[in-house]
Amino acid sequence: MSKLLSDKAAHLMAGEGAGAVIRMVTRMVLVRVMLQEQVGLWQMLMQTINGPVVSIFALGLPGSLIYFVSRSKKSERSAYIAQAMIALFVLGVLACAALVISAPWIAALYDKPELAGLLPLFSLFVLFEISVTYTRRLFVLYERTLLAAGLIIMDSVGLLVCFAVPALLGEGLGTCVRWLGAFAGGRMLFTTIMALQGLQWGNLRLSWRLFRRQMAYAAPLGFSSAVPAIAGRADKMIMPFYLPAERFAVYSIGAMQVPFAETIGTSIATVISPRIAVMHRDGDVAGLLKLWHDATIRASMFLLPVFTLFMAVSDKVFPLLFTNKYADGVWLFRICLFGVPMFALMQGAVLAALGRTKFILGVSACRTVLTIGATIASIHLIGFYGPPMAMVAVGLLARAAMFCRIKRELKVDWAEVWPVRRWLAVLSVALVSGAAAWGASRVLPGMLEACLLAGVVMTAVYVPLLFAFGAIDEKDRELIRHNWKRIRRLFRRK
Repeated sequence: MSKLLSDKAAHLMAGEGAGAVIRMVTRMVLVRVMLQEQVGLWQMLMQTINGPVVSIFALGLPGSLIYFVSRSKKSERSAYIAQAMIALFVLGVLACAALVISAPWIAALYDKPELAGLLPLFSLFVLFEISVTYTRRLFVLYERTLLAAGLIIMDSVGLLVCFAVPALLGEGLGTCVRWLGAFAGGRMLFTTIMALQGLQWGNLRLSWRLFRRQMAYAAPLGFSSAVPAIAGRADKMIMPFYLPAERFAVYSIGAMQVPFAETIGTSIATVISPRIAVMHRDGDVAGLLKLWHDATIRASMFLLPVFTLFMAVSDKVFPLLFTNKYADGVWLFRICLFGVPMFALMQGAVLAALGRTKFILGVSACRTVLTIGATIASIHLIGFYGPPMAMVAVGLLARAAMFCRIKRELKVDWAEVWPVRRWLAVLSVALVSGAAAWGASRVLPGMLEACLLAGVVMTAVYVPLLFAFGAIDEKDRELIRHNWKRIRRLFRRK
């Protein structure tokens, strides 16, 4: 575990983390320079429409590259890459046409007439977005993870510039969308050139036989990826039916996760999944459980203090970031924070490594149906704050179902499935530290000063308590020493 975060995984984590911060900055800028109605329409374009459309139309082709390129003969690899690139562009064109044709219907459905004019412009961005969905996986296969991380950051910077600059110049949302389409077109051209450089042109032979194999694998994979993507945005797809654009702006800004939280769990899960698959093949259940539990505890060491710190200071940090006009989003944010500890669990990665992808798909499908139903019911029963409660509750049910399946697959007792004592020790330390941070945040009147003081107090209490409780073992210390030496060498070079 001392080498859990390899250089390649660290590159992607750094890129994802930086991209998440830049996207947060984008929200902070836009709530200050745009009218709430425009912010609501922008959120509808990016979350209600773009996310689900891209997930559906990509059809799992990006994921198919990892499977086929890493297993195929040299003479076939370029064909799989070229076929995925061509097919994704064609699918992007189809998605673009679908949005243009359905724009009046979507505008009438959501009772937002402005969408009728914005969607045809936005459809170009969707076309280019779908066309480059292969980028991250392909450059990982090319072992160019720094380039992949750089492209993630470039995407986020481009989003910030395309929306913030026209808005600061007094232009409307239509101009912002035009800038976004132009940027996405340039990004597609650049990534296509970089991707083509890795092709072996002497071996390039497009094959209908290979393409059918690729699609047979990609289509089910795409469906299993699109279902949870839709479930994760179910509230953003449903709430515009019930809220005007101005109120939806407050909801969409408030009902969000801590930007970098999910990256921690998914990156660690990506690293340990191959080792879990090997241990399961060899029948090493004890080693598998230890690897999973160690990874979970280490992820929890980051995520649980994030949960308690933001819970303690959200009433100060949220207005600081998004102004008092969005103050009603504070409790939406606090409710969504309960999803942060779940990112450390990694049951989906464990089940995938055990080969139980059909069960994952079934859970995702059930979760989507339950989320949609619970979201609609919670709107009528609770109102504005109901949907995030429903989504957190359904997420917990899905995690519980995965725990039950892992227990059955590995044939172990409940006490062996989850490291309850170790996790509760980290949670206790995080709660004590969060309480200290909350008290510190009440001392100073200014929001920025209070948040900074809370962060300092949280760190000062949390780290020593981790050592006192024995939550940090020798392997963790070795990892800390190793990374500290690398940082010192980096600064010495400079």
